[in-house]
Amino acid sequence: MNGEDLYSYRSEISGFTIHDAIAFYFSAIQDPKLMWQYSSKLEGVKGRDDYQNYKSTEYLNQLVTETELAGTKNWYYIYRNQFPDHPNTLLGDNLVPVFKNQIYSGNNMGFLAQCVYKSAHQKTEFSLNSPSNAPKLKANKLYASNDLFYFVKDFKRDVNIQENEIVISSDDSFSAFIGGDIRFTVDTIKFSTWLDVEFGRSNQNDGDIKFLWVIEKNGGGFFSRLHEGFVASKNVCGKFEDAPDESLAIYFRTANNDLLEKQECYLRTLEANISRYDFDVLNSLIESSSQLLNLIVATKPALKKFSDIVPEYDYENAELTEKVTKFDRSKKSMRSKLTCLQSEFQKRGMQNLLSESDVLVLANHFEGDSKRKNKHSLIKAGLSDETVAQNKKYLLRLLNFTGSSAEFCQKPIR
Repeated sequence: MNGEDLYSYRSEISGFTIHDAIAFYFSAIQDPKLMWQYSSKLEGVKGRDDYQNYKSTEYLNQLVTETELAGTKNWYYIYRNQFPDHPNTLLGDNLVPVFKNQIYSGNNMGFLAQCVYKSAHQKTEFSLNSPSNAPKLKANKLYASNDLFYFVKDFKRDVNIQENEIVISSDDSFSAFIGGDIRFTVDTIKFSTWLDVEFGRSNQNDGDIKFLWVIEKNGGGFFSRLHEGFVASKNVCGKFEDAPDESLAIYFRTANNDLLEKQECYLRTLEANISRYDFDVLNSLIESSSQLLNLIVATKPALKKFSDIVPEYDYENAELTEKVTKFDRSKKSMRSKLTCLQSEFQKRGMQNLLSESDVLVLANHFEGDSKRKNKHSLIKAGLSDETVAQNKKYLLRLLNFTGSSAEFCQKPIR
């Protein structure tokens, strides 16, 4: 640089060279105690899970795994190309195996040093993942792409936030996390949960953005109804390495086609293991991503610093989409609710049991019908006047119930 051979440069103060610096780096990986006198200052680590413990292995684990994939060690590929036989290079390849995997970010360099400076004979098992180079994303209603990213399209959904307790959890040069409790509606469907959002900073302000929806078995509400399907998804598709075990990762924006393929596996497995109504609600939640994220940032002054990262929601050009049917009257749901109602009749010693033919009528007749029903609707469907007179109160509550079958079955008779 400026006529100076940096590879041969030796500090006039310490006498160290670039080889000494890299040797110390790898020595500290092998013996983290070497870093404790520096890490005890706790500089630039606030917001990390275990940041007050300067001896924590969290930093070491990140050093040799996920931060490499974010391109934070692009310098190593340049060094390795220049000194392929140096002991530092041989040691580095053994200490940090992911050096042999594809990184997904230039980390502000403007290019992937891993590709430009790869050894001519180096065996790799990667290919470029950016939308312009990767295999085309399969026909997907949710995502579009440009030369840099895949991203959730803008959809016309009615999104409103009632309570926003989301705050900044951590913010550094690699990524930023925001998280907290939030209550909101999408097309009148109510949600109340804890939400985390990660903003990757792989290239200035244009890294991956992902939602992390907490799925608790006993949390109650919509997300707890996904738990069984979520567990099945992890078993079938494998875990997302960069997502907490209890969180469903939904990518709002990413350059990695492989991540979206895995996410698609999750969604297909969920679809097969939850009710049609709940899957439609989940789909509407994903479609609301752009509006929701813009509203989260706009309604909290402390989060407005992220407004440059979040793509602006374009209502005028947003796609029209079907609203989730308010009443879940699919055959599967109706059968489930009728079974629960019959069981409750028996438990209470009531004489209002429906015949099998009546159950079939109710299970099949109203599928796809989104209008509110009254007693004339029951008679039109083919039930007798006597059956309707005896059961009108119970059957109309069942037909006009706005939650899932699981919620109905918690209290079939009110």
